[in-house]
Amino acid sequence: MSPESHIIQKLQNKGWVLADNKHPLGRLQGKSLDSFKLVILLGPKNRNGAHYFQLFFQNAAEELSLQPVIIGLHSQGKYPGYNWIEISQFSPKVSFQTGDGVLDINSLELTQKLFEGSLTSVLTSPMKVIK
Repeated sequence: MSPESHIIQKLQNKGWVLADNKHPLGRLQGKSLDSFKLVILLGPKNRNGAHYFQLFFQNAAEELSLQPVIIGLHSQGKYPGYNWIEISQFSPKVSFQTGDGVLDINSLELTQKLFEGSLTSVLTSPMKVIK
């Protein structure tokens, strides 16, 4: 089993699922960020209904980063103030099994693209509320 499938399998065994287009974060699934693609896994909901999520990078060789770039919470509701993303952990450096080695996200200016482009689009695009 490849390391990336092992990571996903381990999380799926704990109830995490790949985000699909039914969830707002699913719009980021497979989205390109320079030479990388985004992989989003959704975890359980907290007691207030927000979903835990993890965001990984996938390189051109289709290897998943060995650690998530972001771990956080996402909430969506009827009013704009109910739509938010809380980031509890950000890893500015992630590694891959082969190929890219250690990726310094800040040096490639991916941090700004990730936060100002990808994640912001989830909060500003209208979408049906998921219950």
